[in-house]
Parts: sequence; C-alpha cells; structure tokens
Amino acid sequence: MRISTSGNSSGKSQKAGLLTALLVTGFGFVLSFFTTDLINATKESEQWPSVPGTVTEAEVESFTQRHDGKTQQMYSARVSVSYSVKGKNYSTSSFDMGGTSSTSVRFLAQRKLNDYPEGGTVDVYYDPEHPDFGILQPGMTLPWQILRFTPYLLYGIAGLILIQVLLRVLGIITALGFLAAKRKNAGENNRTSPAPPVTSALAQPEPEKRSPPPSPVEEDDGFSI
Repeated sequence: MRISTSGNSSGKSQKAGLLTALLVTGFGFVLSFFTTDLINATKESEQWPSVPGTVTEAEVESFTQRHDGKTQQMYSARVSVSYSVKGKNYSTSSFDMGGTSSTSVRFLAQRKLNDYPEGGTVDVYYDPEHPDFGILQPGMTLPWQILRFTPYLLYGIAGLILIQVLLRVLGIITALGFLAAKRKNAGENNRTSPAPPVTSALAQPEPEKRSPPPSPVEEDDGFSI
C-alpha cells in the first residue's frame, strides 16, 4: 500500500508541475503579445524629435482608492506642458509612454515634480507622425525595462519547473529498472540453487538384524543306556 500511495502522490505532483509550467508559459506569451507593440514604440521614442515646452501646471493630486474593502489615500504627480510643432500648439501631461502613475507615498509623487517647476522650460519629445502625442521622458524607463524582461523571466521559471519534473520522471524510471533487475536476479538464483532432499514421512528405518542366540549344549554325565 505504501508503494501505491507514493506512486499516486508522485504522479499528481508531476501533473501539477506540468500544469504550472504551462500556465506560467501561457501567461508569458499573453503578456508578450499585448506589450510588444508598446515596448517597441517606447524604444522608438528615443529617436523622436524634441522641442522646448513650458510647464504650465505642476501639482500633486490626491484621491481615495478602495481595495479589498479598505480605503487608501493615493497621490499622483500631475504636470501640464505646452509646446508647438510647425506653428501648431499642443499640450501634454504624460511623463513617459506609460502616462501617469500613482503612489500611496506623497513624497514620491512630489519628488517626481522636482524637475518640472511651474513656469520652467523642458524638452518635449513628440511622435513625428502624431505631433499631438508628446512625452517628457523618452526611451525605456525602469518600469518598462521590468515589463520588457518579465516574459523571459516567466519562461525561465517554466523551464526550471519542467526540468524538475523531468528529473523526477527519470528518477522513477531508474528506480523501476533497479527493482526489475533485482527481481530478475533473485529469480535466477532460485532456479539455479539445488533443491533439498525430500524425505518421506512414511519411510521407516529398517530394523537391525540380530543373530539368534546359540542353542544349549547337553552335558555328558558318563552314563549311557
């Protein structure tokens, strides 16, 4: 019973490992599919032309957010920059390709505005095909770098899980082969060993033969008839 239970447990563990690897790999493919175009556009933004812009507004916005039944105070750095391309005026409020972001720490949101004082002049990078879309930080920022390599990290995790499952399978196959060889050797030894002599329970030892006792010799008393 112990061997059967161990085998069932091992089989379930292998199936769970394969399922986990497939799910992780699938999530990596989905993430890569939906973010590839945006990541490529982020990389292309490094080659966008730039024009000077004027910071017209810079402030920290606060709002409440509910999560799991709890209310949390959130903060977001908001900036507005006006710029002009070929005589047309535009405005942007995007720091990078990701747009705006929020945090629960006001200091972090305020620190993001340190480089964009109200009334100051900053560079605005715009899409040549769509000049109305401009950003303040082109290229791959840290969040985009993390997002870019996340699918590869997931593929690596899935590969490690598959390797672990394969090692378990090889271990089971090796153990089964060892047991089969051991049983085969035991069977050959039983066939080649001499069988012990069989003694019948009905066989009785032969009785010992004894010679008959000598007949008595009559004594001659000297008289005859």
